[in-house]
Parts: sequence; C-alpha cells; structure tokens
Amino acid sequence: MTVAFLLILVGMSAEKSKGLPNHLTPVTKNAETLMPACMSESEVSDALQQLANSNRIIEQQTIAATLRNNASQSTECRKQLVTVLIASLDNADRDLLLNRSSFFLWHYGSKLLADLKAVEALDVFVANFDLNDGTPFPFDHHPALIAAANIGEGAIPALKSVLEGSRDNSTRGHAVFCLARIGGEAAKQVLQDRLAFESNCCVSNCIRATLEAFENKGFPDHITSEHRTKWYTMFMCDCDSVLRIKISTN
Repeated sequence: MTVAFLLILVGMSAEKSKGLPNHLTPVTKNAETLMPACMSESEVSDALQQLANSNRIIEQQTIAATLRNNASQSTECRKQLVTVLIASLDNADRDLLLNRSSFFLWHYGSKLLADLKAVEALDVFVANFDLNDGTPFPFDHHPALIAAANIGEGAIPALKSVLEGSRDNSTRGHAVFCLARIGGEAAKQVLQDRLAFESNCCVSNCIRATLEAFENKGFPDHITSEHRTKWYTMFMCDCDSVLRIKISTN
C-alpha cells in the first residue's frame, strides 16, 4: 500500500468525524470504537453532594442535567446512577424542612429516578411516602410520593403489592393516590379489585372517588381537571373524625 493511498484514507476518516460534537466523536484504538465512559461512582457521589449543597438553582439544574445525560449513555451508566441515588436517598436526613441539603437531594434525586423510570427505587419511595418539606398537604410537597406516581405504569405492580400487603392505612392511601395519578386500565383494575377488601374508610373512600372520577368521557380512566378538586380533597379524610360524626348523629 503506497504512502499516498494511506494519506487519502486518513483524510477520508478525518472528514467523516469532522462534523460530530466532541463527546460523540469516535476514538479508534485497537480496532475498537470507544465512546465516553460512565462517570465513576465517586464522581457521581461528588456530583450529588454538590447538588445537595449548592445554593444556586442554575447550578443544581446543570448538575442534574449532567447526571441525567451520563445515565443515558448506556445501561451500565444508568444502573450506576440509580444505585448511588437510591443509597443516597435512603441514608439522607428525613427532616427536609430544617436540613436543606436533604431537601435538595430528595427534590432533584427523586425527579432523576422518576425520569429514568427506575422501578428499582420504588421500595425506598414507598418507605418515604409521607416524607414532606413541612407542608403535608397538598401532596406536591411529598417527593417520594410524586416520583413513584411519575414512574408511570411500571410502578403499578409494586403499588398493587402495597395495597394488598401494607397494614398502614396512610401508606395504602398514598398508593391509591399514585395509581390514580398514573391512571389507565391496569391501574383502574387494581383499584376495583382492592375495593371489596379495603377495611379503612378513608382508603376505600379514596378508591371510590378515583373510580368515580375515572368515569368521564373526556379522558376515561384518568383524573381530569373537571374532577380533580373533588377527588383530591378525599385524601384529606380522617376516619376518626368520620367515626365521631357518625356517633354524634346517632
């Protein structure tokens, strides 16, 4: 092979790579095409620490976007971020009102896991359904609860297990909320199946309100804006108050 021919090949290769962004330009080594590697576990942990301790929203959003982009590179990168995030949230201080680092870690970390549809995180989400930033209602202030709902249909089997297996009324009520937010035929079926067995008046009332709201012509099996307020207020139910009212009226 002549030197001239080799130069032509090199030129053609450079031309093909010319228009690519730097992070997507392939690097050839030992006949293998290498793409940028995942962030190391320590780098992910450091990024999460910076995310939690930063006082600048733009910096926090940039860090979150960097972590999200890193996870999108490969299955392995996603798995690494999900694993570190779950451990970080599980070990975080639960006082989101006074501990701002924990607040930001949960705020951004739960969103990242929901964006990644990380069903692996559902155990830690369920265990922290009641976690809030000092405002117990509305539920928008419950990062674990909202993240579980935002995972979508992939969360339905775990939520079904919560309804069937949890002895905590509040936890079951939160599971109903998530299923209602997810909506669809599968979520509706889970709620219908549970209604006959639910013993807590508040949880059963939330299920009924959800199924009633699902019966709409505009967006069947989902909560529409028309029914949202009435449906939402059912989750403020207090069974002890309901019982006292019944006793006083008898």
